[in-house]
Amino acid sequence: SCAEQGCLSYFHVECICPWLDRNPSCPLCRCEVKGVQKLSRTVHQQQPLGGPCPLEDALLVELDEESRPWLRRSAQEPRLLAAEARERAEHRSGSLPPASTSASSSS
Repeated sequence: SCAEQGCLSYFHVECICPWLDRNPSCPLCRCEVKGVQKLSRTVHQQQPLGGPCPLEDALLVELDEESRPWLRRSAQEPRLLAAEARERAEHRSGSLPPASTSASSSS
């Protein structure tokens, strides 16, 4: 089933309800959303009985990524990303990072 927001954005009910539990705004236009409304009778009447939901031809928006902004990385963080990748690889292989070259050994 489909749901209409006050801003006239349409979503599958099973998609938008979890989003609205965590976010008070429309994921497309960021307008404040008070709740989910079922599609009005006029919209249903325009569709043939058993016909497709208006969302079938709509653009798919990945709400999951929007609800977890920490998954997004800035293009300005390539050194951090490379360092994190090295740390994960070292952790998986069990190897230790190379010793610092500034440390002197006493003989």
